[in-house]
Amino acid sequence: MLIKTEHGDHNVTGQGQGNLNTVLGAVGTLGTLMGGGSLLGGWGMNGGYGRNGYYNQNDPLSRVITKAEADLMQENGSLKSQLAIKESEAYTDKKIVETVTYVNNQMRRLEDKVDANREKQQEVNAAQMAHNAASDAAVGVIQSQIQSLLGVTKMFIPSSNVCDNGCGCGCQR
Repeated sequence: MLIKTEHGDHNVTGQGQGNLNTVLGAVGTLGTLMGGGSLLGGWGMNGGYGRNGYYNQNDPLSRVITKAEADLMQENGSLKSQLAIKESEAYTDKKIVETVTYVNNQMRRLEDKVDANREKQQEVNAAQMAHNAASDAAVGVIQSQIQSLLGVTKMFIPSSNVCDNGCGCGCQR
């Protein structure tokens, strides 16, 4: 909105906002005068905001309520909220108990499996120990047989019978 002054034109609103501001100002003023506020007690509104309260007189379910009724409604809402919280806590507690029971049962099953595997492993270990003992005994027997054979070859086979090509091993060719 432009205002002409002695120093030239002066824009009192933003650019292009003059009409918008004027219309909104007029609508706000009209709303205040017609019952949107308590300035004239709701002058011009049928059953508007004033001594009768703000409600629609044509609606049979619409009526003015007292402070005591409003307090009762607030207390009722508060009690409903408290009840809902208690119910949700009970539900949560129930679910926690169910979850802990489930986890405990799963742990017991795993413990049983571990115990069964431990017993099987002990059986396998015992069989392996027996096999290892038998293998050690067999290796011991074979080693003693090898030592006996080495002793026999040194005693009964002269080196001249083994080496006759004059290599200097003492075979005396």
